Amino acid sequence: MRIGRDDNFLSIESCPLEGGYPACRVEALATVSGRRFSASHDRLMLESSEQVKQRFADFEAFKREHFEVPLSEGGWLLFERDARGYIALRYRIGGRKASAAMEGAVVVEGQCAGSFCREFGVLLSTQRFGCSPCGLSRSDE
Repeated sequence: MRIGRDDNFLSIESCPLEGGYPACRVEALATVSGRRFSASHDRLMLESSEQVKQRFADFEAFKREHFEVPLSEGGWLLFERDARGYIALRYRIGGRKASAAMEGAVVVEGQCAGSFCREFGVLLSTQRFGCSPCGLSRSDE
């Protein structure tokens, strides 16, 4: 799935590793005032515990205004819905070995929010990553 425009986007794709380990390839690009920032990581895992899946279901059903998914390597995805139904998706893509990270945001327009949530729900359901292997501890409570 790709969110945003050609000059400012976030792309998240399922990319299983050898042995069937669930991983995602995440790529981001942000362009502003003639400057271009980009990041990509092809071995990130989304936190997909039952608690996270339930929080996402609540967000999708308009029972929560925000929802966060921790990523391995110290990253995260933060979904925030406004009164118009637009979703601001803030992100942090990190890499422990490179000691580098990129943060940014993209917007999903209200009329596209439903299909975006369905697509992300499918991606989240294919992940089998709980919080204990990488010690993820971020929470939106």
